[in-house]
Amino acid sequence: MRQTVAVCIPSGELVHTRMVISLVDLLFASHETINVPLQFLMGSNISESRNQLVKKAMTFNPDYVLFIDSDMHFPKDALQRLMFWDKDIIGATYCKRAPPFDIIGKTVAGDMPFGGVVEAERLPAGMLLIKASVFKDAPYPWFYETYDEAGELHSEDTNFCDDARKRGLNIWLECGLSVDLAHLAVYPITIPQMLQSRHHS
Repeated sequence: MRQTVAVCIPSGELVHTRMVISLVDLLFASHETINVPLQFLMGSNISESRNQLVKKAMTFNPDYVLFIDSDMHFPKDALQRLMFWDKDIIGATYCKRAPPFDIIGKTVAGDMPFGGVVEAERLPAGMLLIKASVFKDAPYPWFYETYDEAGELHSEDTNFCDDARKRGLNIWLECGLSVDLAHLAVYPITIPQMLQSRHHS
């Protein structure tokens, strides 16, 4: 019996062309062996978008929910690579879109090999596969933002991961897929920046 993975894509007004190409390739690579209902939701509040997408996903009675953000570029076998490990929560990580391009998320060991899976404290939700049972057993809302006592913002995916770990669930990082993933960025480049880069090279 084929498993069902509800693919959920929150977005703003624009979706990157490279992401669309990746998505089409993923759907073609998956549809013969996996049911992959696809849902987009356009909105300005990422927490609310993720919550509403999960609600819609549950109408398909899925085995998994796969979040893919609208600025991800990924290989066509990304879904199969995540499903292979049969984890409650597993995903890939990626760099921030602006210098110094820090890696988002944190592994338990504090490092990231170039292959295999390692346990993570938290991961971003831009490429995150979650078993449907995780949502069924958790209180609503699943995604929300908070500020701590120091005034630091905790994003919706950080809180989701923290809550899951408090419930005894493990979070896993697919390291090989993380190496193959790209976070698509658009930022201005000036002539002085270009000249300075050439000078240093």
